[in-house]
Amino acid sequence: MQRQKVTISQDKDAEQGTGNRGAANTPSWSSKPARPYGCLRQLRSCCRSVVPFLLLVQVFVFIAVVINDWGGITTWTTWRCAIGYVYDAHPLHLAHFRRSKEGLRSHYNPVTWGGGKGVTASQRLGAIVIGEAEIEVNNECPANNLRPFVKYQRLAMTMPWDQRPSSVSEELLCLPASISREPHCRKHFLVLETVWSGEPIRLVREWIEHHLFVGYNHIYMSIDSKPDRVEEAREALKPFVERGVISIFGSFGGVKRGHMHFQTITRNTSFWVSRHDVDEFIVPPAGDLSIVPFLRKLTGRHRKVPLAHKIPRTQYGDAGWEEEPPLHVSYLEAFNRSQAMPNNVKSIYLTDLLDTVEPTFNDHEITKSSAGVTCQDTHFLSWFAIFCWPQFQHIYWFPQGVPKHIQLPLRPPISQILWEAANKAER
Repeated sequence: MQRQKVTISQDKDAEQGTGNRGAANTPSWSSKPARPYGCLRQLRSCCRSVVPFLLLVQVFVFIAVVINDWGGITTWTTWRCAIGYVYDAHPLHLAHFRRSKEGLRSHYNPVTWGGGKGVTASQRLGAIVIGEAEIEVNNECPANNLRPFVKYQRLAMTMPWDQRPSSVSEELLCLPASISREPHCRKHFLVLETVWSGEPIRLVREWIEHHLFVGYNHIYMSIDSKPDRVEEAREALKPFVERGVISIFGSFGGVKRGHMHFQTITRNTSFWVSRHDVDEFIVPPAGDLSIVPFLRKLTGRHRKVPLAHKIPRTQYGDAGWEEEPPLHVSYLEAFNRSQAMPNNVKSIYLTDLLDTVEPTFNDHEITKSSAGVTCQDTHFLSWFAIFCWPQFQHIYWFPQGVPKHIQLPLRPPISQILWEAANKAER
């Protein structure tokens, strides 16, 4: 009888718990076994513990950076300067040098940009309004990411040309078929192409030295100007031409035609091509002095890696220089103030893209951008994924990259010897 009473009591509890008469054999929810600790619950639990830790680490990193760069932080003119410390849109950056106030007014004049047809000097050029107030915006924050390259530029100004290599290697670079289309053997890993006209030779020379140092094997340039200007540039840049690191062409009839010509040249002679102007200096990922290791990880076939990258471009201001700095002071050293945030992009791309999508001849994008082809804000999830977000959202799992046994020099010999001399002089 005692056992029967217990059973009746359980039945009543079950009926009350379920609210369903006749369900005498249905156990109450309290008597159900615990649900298994599944993968999703494990992930949720892990995130609850890991995310706060990562945020805390980020706070400490920010505090350390602030302490290390307190002198520069006190010169901020806007709170937006802090954004660059906590968010990095892309490992590569472009520094757009606007130069001195005098140089800026001279370059952006109505004749150059408006053809003398009534366009004022305060016209809108792309995303930039040229005027006194707008010039000051370019000086919002300290910009120190090009400081490591000043040492190289100082020596490049003084080292005699007879102490630098007189030629480049003619050996082809061969990559496996798994990460490149035919031809698998090409002359260059990375080249740069540009069209320019009115920039001073001094700036162009420093621009060439910088890009050779950060890893470009060759530079193709078209001078979209009068023949005498072209000859002047050929003579001034003759040592670079003789050593096989740049090729100079005259005008092809405009910027678009120039890019079309260079695209034909580089299609089967290089694996990577960058397209930007002679007042835009590329900045490698933090801690690196060459962009080759970064691009090495991103080399591969369509759907395995992004074929094109939009590199954020930040405007650099005059940093207080009314006129151009003295000849012994490099642009990288003189102009060390910039806007807080990038305001435009330029492209770098794998030439395999040209067989995948229809290219454009625009400075700012190599193709009509789309997810699965182009990456703008680029984030690495350790070694196993590239995450493009928020623009052109796509995840590339297990990117291929150039095999470790293939050697890729960080820079051409003409720059490597100069860099070794600069380090020796320091010791």
